[in-house]
Amino acid sequence: MTKSDRETFHKAVKLIENAKTVDVFTHLHADGDAVGSAFGIAYILTDLGKKVKIFLEEDPGDKFRYLMDPEIECHITGDDVLPYENEKPDLAIVTDCATRDRVKKRYEICERAGKIIKIDHHMQDDNFGDVNVVREDWSAVCEGIFLLSKMLGYDFKKAPHGKKAAIALYTGILTDSGRFGYSNTTSFTHKAASELLKITGDMSDTVRNLFSIKPFSKVKIYGIAFSRAELLCDGKFAFSYVTGDEMKETGATFQEIDGISSELCEIEGVELSALAKPSSKDPKKWGLSLRSYKYCDVAAIAMKYGGGGHARAAGFDYEGTTEEIKELLIGELKKY
Repeated sequence: MTKSDRETFHKAVKLIENAKTVDVFTHLHADGDAVGSAFGIAYILTDLGKKVKIFLEEDPGDKFRYLMDPEIECHITGDDVLPYENEKPDLAIVTDCATRDRVKKRYEICERAGKIIKIDHHMQDDNFGDVNVVREDWSAVCEGIFLLSKMLGYDFKKAPHGKKAAIALYTGILTDSGRFGYSNTTSFTHKAASELLKITGDMSDTVRNLFSIKPFSKVKIYGIAFSRAELLCDGKFAFSYVTGDEMKETGATFQEIDGISSELCEIEGVELSALAKPSSKDPKKWGLSLRSYKYCDVAAIAMKYGGGGHARAAGFDYEGTTEEIKELLIGELKKY
């Protein structure tokens, strides 16, 4: 950790220590790292005597239900934040959000907080927090929460919700590192996971539920995406798409289609993969989910078109036909 990182962490710790009420936010269509970091920090701060609330855009679903606890107040807001117009916490913590628009309408609650801490690992220059704890070399934001817990003096073994907090953080690291298989996995990723696993105990059933057990709706939407998948650019680019109507017909959620682009990137010889799906922000646009294997920087591509992410996983919204999308991405891939 650099001197600058250490100073930033100390600023975050001071804001947390001075706060009595804390609201926690993460991005829409929350994945394992988003839900894990939100509940992980919520359990930690609850044990440190803070009054904590979590605000999610949508229900995390059965996949992540095990992270929730009746003792942690969790609000599912959708786009209706009017019931929370009087919500003014001492501190807001936003996890796994490169930009404030990823919080959508909930940012109206967030910006009423006395102070804001952003904790993230994406390459994006929207430092909307009063303190911005951002490290691109974390495989998951949960690595950052784990470091923060150490600086807060949190004892996972002795804290009332210590095991719950460890399970939440392990979930985030496990999922965002691709079960420790993505190139963002570092020695610290394994160290943090190892320490957390000493607290959680056997996680094999959880791993199976996260990665192996699938609802039938997911099987159906994957079938549609795979049946129309194309290999382009001499087999280096895999592309597919699913429509809003197809998601409705199959009952698939945004969470359930989240892994399709990763699966496409595992095709032999593929460097870049893309899944076009309905945009969650604008019904006229496609939401593009990009993955790369080794050398194509998809974060740089996404940022050109108003999106963002990591070098190996990123996304952006685009208005156009699927043919135009393919042409655009083939052009970008040829630059590498």
